[in-house]
Amino acid sequence: MKSVLIATLALLALLPVQASDKLSSVDPQSVVGSWNGQARFYEKKLADQHGPLPTRLHVGSDLTLSGRLGAATLPPTQPVRRRGRLDYEVSLQGAVLAEGHAAGKRQLVLLITSVGDGRLSGDFHLKTRFGWDPTMHPGALELERAP
Repeated sequence: MKSVLIATLALLALLPVQASDKLSSVDPQSVVGSWNGQARFYEKKLADQHGPLPTRLHVGSDLTLSGRLGAATLPPTQPVRRRGRLDYEVSLQGAVLAEGHAAGKRQLVLLITSVGDGRLSGDFHLKTRFGWDPTMHPGALELERAP
């Protein structure tokens, strides 16, 4: 039993490395500009309770990210470069949601997965702290370039 658990944990540790290779094709300069759209939680209960969250992001020429996700403000944040991709680790100002378990989550990890044809897609992790958080709330971003 113990060896099965160790093998499972070892395989799980490899998943982020494999996923990061797919994300490395995003050209950092393609994210520069303003983006509007929505975020949605992957968790059915949260998605049903709160629906899509209005999202506005701005990425400056130096790749500084700012904007809003739900009710929270994203202060200007520089990207963290990982294996050729851009991730953002944002300490939110305010809560994304006003109530429930997710209201206490003030750390956001944003992963931009694709940009093209005026659309930006990504994933987000709403967390209590950066690093491992087994109670995080993951979701997806679907944004369009603002005029």
